[in-house]
Amino acid sequence: MRRQNAHIAILSILFLCYLSACKKQVDATKAPDKFIKVYPAIEHIEGGYVYPLSDGGFVVITVYIDWLQYGKPIIYRLDKAGNLISKKVVPTTLRMQYISCARDVDGNFILTSYNQRGIYKISQDAEILWRNEETQITNAVTSQPYIDAQGSYYYSYENKYGSVPDTPKGNFLVHINPNGSFAEKIKWQTQPKWNLTPSTFNLYKVDNTTGDKYFCGEANTSPSPGTISGSKIYLLKIAKNNNTSIVYFDATNSNYWGRLILWYTPIKDDGLLILARAIDYNSKWSIQLIKVDKNMNLVWNKYYQIGNNSSIGTGLNVLMDGSYLITGFIYSIGRTIPAAMKVDENGSKLWEHTYDGIADGYCNHACELLDGSLLITGSTSSYGFGKNQGDIFLIKTDKKGNL
Repeated sequence: MRRQNAHIAILSILFLCYLSACKKQVDATKAPDKFIKVYPAIEHIEGGYVYPLSDGGFVVITVYIDWLQYGKPIIYRLDKAGNLISKKVVPTTLRMQYISCARDVDGNFILTSYNQRGIYKISQDAEILWRNEETQITNAVTSQPYIDAQGSYYYSYENKYGSVPDTPKGNFLVHINPNGSFAEKIKWQTQPKWNLTPSTFNLYKVDNTTGDKYFCGEANTSPSPGTISGSKIYLLKIAKNNNTSIVYFDATNSNYWGRLILWYTPIKDDGLLILARAIDYNSKWSIQLIKVDKNMNLVWNKYYQIGNNSSIGTGLNVLMDGSYLITGFIYSIGRTIPAAMKVDENGSKLWEHTYDGIADGYCNHACELLDGSLLITGSTSSYGFGKNQGDIFLIKTDKKGNL
């Protein structure tokens, strides 16, 4: 009887060991809750955008600058644990820098570049599906791409000096059809009574019913000319009949003299969030977040610092719970440190984090996964290849930004 009980006990232990091994095998296929990954670059990397894939993995698109200063988009395909599966360069000879990216309903990437007049549709396999571009010009500033409800594409740009004969000085909005063909280009000049120097008008909404178009930008009316662009944030509406109206913000704030828009995103009820950086008279940077309603009325205007450091926000997301995620960096003791912060719909700060494992880096873009965890990407020079070399990184945190 004792021998039989001993056999049963041994079998029970073996069975439990088997179950434990099975559980570990299942857990091995589960995506890790948190991680930090760095992907060394061949050339200098700038920024980056991250998006989830249907297979549970992720894709990061960024641009690298080679020794000839030609910027080429590059796509990193990653598994759900953040491991690199493939890295593909988009074949192009454009001098792209500081790309802006949107994603269409088919998962393709829509790119514009800070110094390139054009818009590009690129597949997840790094193929150029179509491109619509004009002659490259010096001193052109191009906005983020915009996709309207009909599937048309837009980008706006400013030609500061009229250096190309076919494009005089002024501001332009380019409309591209859903198939990538050119639709129209609209030009306008800022009126002298606005007291604005030429500044990029960033399209953030098209009303397909009325034809009205809405823009945001910053006005270069700083009390210290030449030191920073923009002391006032403004919104601009151009009606279908070309009647124009403009709204200023922050004209009376005496604590900050410089402002520069870094990101903007539409929110529910046709409102808008504007992320800017503001500098005070002690040369300390703050994150500025402005919320406006659909009629361009100011809802609130807030300033933040992370850990009482000079802080700059470079990315902005609206999360599933209606709150807002700001990603960027702080400047502390001679180095930049990636950082993130979450605020509620009223602009009250909920949490903040810095990611000290990455020095001399900044967060550029983030996305929220279905379980509420966060993916944050950006570039850094703290790993492997020297001070002037930027590498791409990816951070996965829990829903509260903890790593």
